[in-house]
Amino acid sequence: PIKKLDVIGEKKGSNIWVKLENLNPSGSLKDRIALQIIEDAEKNGDLKKGFSIVESSSGNTAIALSFVGGLKEYRRIIFLPEIVAQEKIRMIERYGAETRIVKTGEELKDSSVHGSFIEVPGRIMCKEMEEKESSVWWARQFSNPSNYKAHMKLGEEILAQMKNKINVFVASVGTGGTLFGVAKILKQNIPDVKIFAVEPAEASHVSLTNFKIIPGVTGGILKEILDSKLVDEVIKITDKDA
Repeated sequence: PIKKLDVIGEKKGSNIWVKLENLNPSGSLKDRIALQIIEDAEKNGDLKKGFSIVESSSGNTAIALSFVGGLKEYRRIIFLPEIVAQEKIRMIERYGAETRIVKTGEELKDSSVHGSFIEVPGRIMCKEMEEKESSVWWARQFSNPSNYKAHMKLGEEILAQMKNKINVFVASVGTGGTLFGVAKILKQNIPDVKIFAVEPAEASHVSLTNFKIIPGVTGGILKEILDSKLVDEVIKITDKDA
């Protein structure tokens, strides 16, 4: 569903709507990408019965892959940075996935580190595991086109619910899938719509304003966003404001 924020909107003199993606089965919009990524891989023959799904995630994608992958009876191995909250780890394990905690180093323990960068050490482990074992499939949410493909469907939902009356779309940026997928659809249908990306002000690593490529483990969708020039402005939010 989509909900109008009457009180905040009145204070700001604007009509503000939010998409309630927290009402998805495992609690976030990441259910969309988990289902799309897994089913596309099955159709392509990359993911087969008896395979293990591996992924590096700082939370919601891990939960969603654990949930969807469990329904499809795959073994799931999730690499999590050591700063992840214990309740998220417990939720992942309740869905039957295996968790492996990855030491991140002191520089990555900052609460404002970019979500996509905190997952890099785990991505390296996923890459190594996939290269060594033929029955291991790495979901690669950071670069998998199925990620933003799922969110293009979300964009179509938003368009229908808002009857094509949208001036501005705002989304936070992790892997960039939500922003990229929705923005592609909105710009195709409403060329004048403004797209705003939100990220931590103190993030000093991979982001839309401070971009670094590590072959095989960064880039992906974030680079596609930069190349597409779909984003009109990047908004940086401080820890204090957050």
